[in-house]
Amino acid sequence: DRYDSNGNPEREKDISVGRSYRDWWPMIAGSTTHALLLWQRFVDGQQVVKLMYAIYNPDNGEFVKGVAAVESGVKYYTYDVQYIASIDRFLVTGAYKNGAGFAFLIDDNGQVTAKNKNLPGLVREAQPAIKAFDDGAFVVYPRHPNGLFVLKIGASSIALNNVVSDSYAWRYMGTDGIFTGENAVYFVSLSETGNVEKMFNNIVSTSRVKDDKASVNTPFRLYPGVPNPFNPKTTIRYDLSRDAPINLSVYDISGRHIVTLTDGVQPAGSHVVHFDGNDLPSGVYCCTMISHIFHQTTKLLLVK
Repeated sequence: DRYDSNGNPEREKDISVGRSYRDWWPMIAGSTTHALLLWQRFVDGQQVVKLMYAIYNPDNGEFVKGVAAVESGVKYYTYDVQYIASIDRFLVTGAYKNGAGFAFLIDDNGQVTAKNKNLPGLVREAQPAIKAFDDGAFVVYPRHPNGLFVLKIGASSIALNNVVSDSYAWRYMGTDGIFTGENAVYFVSLSETGNVEKMFNNIVSTSRVKDDKASVNTPFRLYPGVPNPFNPKTTIRYDLSRDAPINLSVYDISGRHIVTLTDGVQPAGSHVVHFDGNDLPSGVYCCTMISHIFHQTTKLLLVK
């Protein structure tokens, strides 16, 4: 619907109608001339959704880009859209079922100009803090299950700039943030007991991260657990080519966080951690390692 400044309806446009699809949880972001509409589409028999979008011109009431899927395998309710004025792009972000994340840049014509599908997962119902510069922006999202991750974006690039660790586990009832200084952000999040306020400093990394393609060849590595299958314990090894902030966590197959094995700056070299599944049912689990330039997941099979 389009309304005038007095709140009177001017135009209505159907996007998803009838019973062919179960579409819900819509979001919208607007540029100076267009709007990007974003919503989730139920996938029968699966526990993930398809993320749909369209580009709408409110002046003439027509679609510039008709309804299309931007990504599949997306975790329920865990996505976001923002308009980044400094690069005239829409930023679509979200999380997969296994806890990893993605980001797409989309222009006013609905064309994807950049994508990165090797990112940390954001928190459900979370919006970012954004700091623009001449030809790009730093975008800071709450990371699942805790801490932050920082994106550096240009008109045709999305790079993971930094991952910030913190002990507080975000809730899914609504989180939003702002930059309060050159390199500091303030986030507020709803919880069962009221608002939770968090201040973070030095969140933008000063080290140069070119882009996700350069990161692919970075000699960081996560190895499969030994033994695997296991019962009830397995040993997990990872290598770091240099000192780096690392989060190493285990999730179940539905994407639910089970345990954090490592979270914080780790020195260069080989590291070993142990995972004990004694209190868990048999099944497939995912071990995910995330740093500011690296993301890898291995599967663990617990057989009792």
